[in-house]
Amino acid sequence: MEDPDNSMLTCQVAIVGAGPGGIYSALRLVDTGTVAASDICIFEMTGRVGGRIMSLRGLGPDQDLVVDVGAYRSWPEYTPITHALITQYLGLPVHCYDPGDVPCEKFNIATEEGSERKAGFATFVEVMMTRLVDAGARWFPYHELLAVAQSSAASDKQLTFSNGAQAVASQLVLNLPQKPLLKVLRASTLPTGALDTSSGVFASLHTVAASSPWPSFATSLCLLPRLPATRFALRRSRRSRPRAPPSA
Repeated sequence: MEDPDNSMLTCQVAIVGAGPGGIYSALRLVDTGTVAASDICIFEMTGRVGGRIMSLRGLGPDQDLVVDVGAYRSWPEYTPITHALITQYLGLPVHCYDPGDVPCEKFNIATEEGSERKAGFATFVEVMMTRLVDAGARWFPYHELLAVAQSSAASDKQLTFSNGAQAVASQLVLNLPQKPLLKVLRASTLPTGALDTSSGVFASLHTVAASSPWPSFATSLCLLPRLPATRFALRRSRRSRPRAPPSA
């Protein structure tokens, strides 16, 4: 982790928001060889990764209880991408969320293969982040984005944070919930057409579905000059077809 001073930071790709969508986007950029890990800066207003996922560990009299606040399980029928990311791409062990389900339909992340102990759903985001930092990505916790300034579509973007830090990035991913995203955009100075994805200048990069079958992890708005073509999708299981969520 980095503890930078208030000097200007320079990044090829700046990712704001260390929730699953932002961290996954960064990992795929690195894994596909599109961007070097050392050219990626990840900014987060809190001191942790996970966004709307938070795993509280070490609870209970034996300090072995894990409680997930927010998203807490994968459900291949409704979240095939998330489940494939956890089990196939990251290779994390899982166990059945409800032992009474035969066959099992919903899954927890386990501490190890064959174990019934729950590791916490934030584990998959933490594992992705560890891979990025180990590869050389730069991590800046406690950096709340206030505004983005850009003079023209071809120019770099200047980011201003609440702690006084500033950064310059060629490409920017804003992986933020809707209200914080709108707050940043209202305070920003962007060129005409910067948010017009039909113009071909900027393109949406990726959005990850939530563990819950209905809401998404976050609103992911990406202001990116087009990167070299790369496949971000994970293969959907043949048996997993979207369908209406079960009624309450």
